[in-house]
Amino acid sequence: MPDAPQTLGDLIKAKVLSIEQLHAAADAYMVDPTTTLFVFEGAGYAVNPAESVRAHRQASDVLRDPNASRGFKRTMVLTALVLGPVEKR
Repeated sequence: MPDAPQTLGDLIKAKVLSIEQLHAAADAYMVDPTTTLFVFEGAGYAVNPAESVRAHRQASDVLRDPNASRGFKRTMVLTALVLGPVEKR
C-alpha cells in the first residue's frame, strides 16, 4: 500500500487535487491571510494556509516585504501551500 500523501504537492502529483484547487486555496489566503482552514470539497482533504505560509520562511519574508509585487507574493503562497502538510477529512 502506498504511503498516504504528506503534502499538498503529493496530492497534486497523485492527481487527487488539481492545479485549479491549489489556486483556489491561494486565492483564499490572499483575500484573508488569517485563513486557517481550506477544505477541498469532494476530495476529503484540507489545508491550513496561514500555517503553511508561516512555516515557509521565504514566503513569510516576501509577504512582509512592502516592495514585493502582488504576483511574487502569490507565487510564494503557492509554493508554501505545495510544500505544506495536508489533513485528511
